[in-house]
Amino acid sequence: MPQHKALLIGASDYDDPSIGPLPFVRDDLQRLHDVLIGRGFAQAYILESRRGIITQNIVRGAVGRFLRDAGRGDTLLILLSGHGVHFEGKDYLVPEDATSDARPFTDSCIEIGWHKEVEQSPAERVVFLIDACREGMVLDSKSIPGTRRWKPPEIIGALRRKVAYVHACAKPQVALFVRETDTLRAGFDVGTQPGESFSVFSRAVSDVIAGDPHALRLREFAQHVQQQVNDFHKAYGKPNSPQQIMVTCEADADGGDFALLPGIGRRTETHPWVRGADKHSVWLRTREGPAKETLQQICGMLAGRLAEAYETAARALGEDPWHDAELGRRAHERLAFLTGRLADKVRLSPTEAALAFLFPLVAQTFWTQEAAQRIGVLAPGTAGAGPDQARFHKFAQGFPRLKRRLLSLEQKKAADDPAEQAKAVKSAEYIQWWLFHRWLIQQPELYTAERLKALLGDVTSGGEHPQWVGDALSGERLMRLLKAHRTAPFTIRRTTTAPVPHGQDAYEEDCEPIAAATGDDHEVRTPLVTALVKATHAMTVDPVDLPEIVVEHIGVHDSVDPEALRATVRRSDWRVSGLGRSLNAVCTHPAVQVALREHATRVDLLLRDINRGDNPVLAPLGTLPPYADGSRVRLDGNTPDQLSDGIRFQLAEDRVQELLMGEELYGDSELAVRELYQNALDAVRYRDRRTEYLRRTGQPVKPWEGGRIEFTQGVRSDNRAYLQCVDNGIGMGITELSTVFSQGARASSTSPSTSRSRRPGRNCPNRNWNSIPIRGSASGCSAISCSRTKSSSRPAVWGGTGGPAGCCG
Repeated sequence: MPQHKALLIGASDYDDPSIGPLPFVRDDLQRLHDVLIGRGFAQAYILESRRGIITQNIVRGAVGRFLRDAGRGDTLLILLSGHGVHFEGKDYLVPEDATSDARPFTDSCIEIGWHKEVEQSPAERVVFLIDACREGMVLDSKSIPGTRRWKPPEIIGALRRKVAYVHACAKPQVALFVRETDTLRAGFDVGTQPGESFSVFSRAVSDVIAGDPHALRLREFAQHVQQQVNDFHKAYGKPNSPQQIMVTCEADADGGDFALLPGIGRRTETHPWVRGADKHSVWLRTREGPAKETLQQICGMLAGRLAEAYETAARALGEDPWHDAELGRRAHERLAFLTGRLADKVRLSPTEAALAFLFPLVAQTFWTQEAAQRIGVLAPGTAGAGPDQARFHKFAQGFPRLKRRLLSLEQKKAADDPAEQAKAVKSAEYIQWWLFHRWLIQQPELYTAERLKALLGDVTSGGEHPQWVGDALSGERLMRLLKAHRTAPFTIRRTTTAPVPHGQDAYEEDCEPIAAATGDDHEVRTPLVTALVKATHAMTVDPVDLPEIVVEHIGVHDSVDPEALRATVRRSDWRVSGLGRSLNAVCTHPAVQVALREHATRVDLLLRDINRGDNPVLAPLGTLPPYADGSRVRLDGNTPDQLSDGIRFQLAEDRVQELLMGEELYGDSELAVRELYQNALDAVRYRDRRTEYLRRTGQPVKPWEGGRIEFTQGVRSDNRAYLQCVDNGIGMGITELSTVFSQGARASSTSPSTSRSRRPGRNCPNRNWNSIPIRGSASGCSAISCSRTKSSSRPAVWGGTGGPAGCCG
């Protein structure tokens, strides 16, 4: 009978003092051994040497025997962990007895391949996990001539469908590890303990194997490992971009994919959507009876059907950076919260409970499936998806800022620095994916009941369930909810303006009968269900629905990371705030902070709309939180260049947005420097006149030695050059920063404080003093930058000490 077997090889203690030790490798191997045995591997052998040294001959002999002794049909897993090099198109593992005196150095290394041995092995599958090319060994310092970038290893035709290589990193990257002294960033939890040291790749492999009991295929396994690697990279604040897992195998009928790990099948009965179908707290709000039991059963069946369709579509989306796989689960948590806040006597009808439960699953599956079917519009060129692609490109033209950003990223793709190239490619993909999702929900042809009918199938076939179920959970009814949510997600409005017939109650039409004149007789209050699902989704916080400020901060210095955004959203919750709720989230980027606060404002509008009290049908929802705010949305302590929580920097204006985002306002650096100086001069002149005014009118004023402007040029810790201009002029306060600086189109002379200080001047004694007109700058503030801006200021004449005029670099 075919078995799963593993050979684990690690080099850690090197004889050559110029090659850094990797003491954590032994722990990595032991951890992986334990999870493989627990997963059902027949063998998981850790290679050891009698002399305690892992040498060329020992490794070559062990791998050869392992391949020869395999049973027919076995799946073999071989882990190679240690320092690695790539030389003349070949990959090498550095054994513990390697010496830097060898010329070339690879003569003392182990070539990774074993093509002949694999070809002769009876095993069905052979997978090499190569956790090599670690930090701590710089190839250039070893003087290896002819070293080239990584490229996929050659796989000969005879090995078709038999061998795969999973590299811990791609091309010129390094495989990172966590040192004992490394610490987790605030707000992150990746299951590690303080003082642990481990390889990021090997630990990710172990965590995936231990954490997912299902029978994983190669591609799915690699995707899960990549996600875990990304989580470690972010949690420990590793520099640059996360290492990218590289999978190389011969393409076949399965696209090079095959079953890698043993485990249980992904039966939909085990899916969390199905497990929660009949236990969700929404059913506690429904009276007992056959109608409730019937719909609970059908909701379980539909949840399984939707889960299967969703998982298939989600795999087709690949690495969609905006896709949140936890959206459905989180929505059910928010639904439980909202229904738990209803008054004790409030009851939902069976159909209302079923619709509220199903809607998050239907919405997530529907949009994921539609996205998977139209993903071709993102293909390069014009032949990817016909009319859809043409409409998509036309839609994207409606975002001029993103259009300019994409053009800029295209230029960066030609940069000499491979890291900059990769960053530009990834940023462009993030923006394109965001545009794709926004375009998709605006396609009118998608909002047809037939599409949902095909997704849900027939729930009354075979006569097992009563016919009224088809009416209660019809495609038309669910599509009305879906359309109402997308067309007006943050308001409750009537779906029709037609006059009400004489004598009919204004809201009687909102209550539709289900199973009329039968034992299952009940009704569905459409506005109530609509309000409930809208509030549920709004408090769930879908990353795709956040304001555009998030995507507008991609592809720039200190760019928003969609992965970190998803992590922030998943960890967010709603805390008690008086009678209402406050969105609680710790953000790693100021743009995310602003976006989440704006989202909280939208939720506030929705809740106030629900509690307006002019629709009797919505009366049962009167005990929901009456308002919401985003006061608890804050930046974490590690966020660079934090902006004050009192400043809500609004970036709708092009000029200020480009200023804060690090884009060039002026094209000419000399003009930017002149603008810095002019703004500082304006601030100093104004303070001089303001101080003179206060003295003449007998008002208290702090001592001032006169105007001072200082320029400082230097290089930051991240090697970015800067020019800082500091003055002791008038400065800006929260009011100026939030109303003038953030608006971008107003000159400083129009600020509230400036206008307030000028009015008394009309009555100033001895009015023959010189008035200094304050020049209205293009940004309305004294912080101008050609590529990098930082402003920190407060008004001197109202108790502050002035501050930097600006910084550009």
